[in-house]
Amino acid sequence: MAETAREELINSLKSLLSSSEYSDFTITCGADAYKVHKAIVCSRSGFLKRAEKFPFGKKSAENMVNLPADDPAIIKCLFHFLYGCDSNDAPIDRLLHAKMYEITDKYNLRGLKMPTREKFTLEHAFMSTPDEDQGLREILYEIVVSHVVLLEQTSVEELMGSHTGFAFSVIKRQAAELARLKSS
Repeated sequence: MAETAREELINSLKSLLSSSEYSDFTITCGADAYKVHKAIVCSRSGFLKRAEKFPFGKKSAENMVNLPADDPAIIKCLFHFLYGCDSNDAPIDRLLHAKMYEITDKYNLRGLKMPTREKFTLEHAFMSTPDEDQGLREILYEIVVSHVVLLEQTSVEELMGSHTGFAFSVIKRQAAELARLKSS
């Protein structure tokens, strides 16, 4: 029952972002405008809390904040995170992950830092090296084989789903480790 209530809450938050119903704050970045909810965005981001409390100019009377220095794609991802949308809802490339990691400090988003780092690091190891260069991959194999609980993490599951060679190597190494344990 608690899980159902949690899912309903997350779905409600997601629908608030897409519908902008009950919004009381507008944040613009480039050509994008987000009608958001102070209770949600300001409670989850210290930066937005400060921006809302100390706005400047005519925008303050209109409950608006402009973020001209930020990448609109990053801000879109930021709001998806703040409203509980899974990062899997939209594909994000490696550069975007790196930029998301960068803004976690600016926007005071501790909860986003680790998943962004994990996803970027895993994908980076496979996308930035040729297949014959096993250096980084070897480290990942050993980590996953040594810490099987990692297979429960979404980022590792996604990596194994998109890189079947990695998944097969992990299975082979797990089988060899199991055989070694049985023989000792």
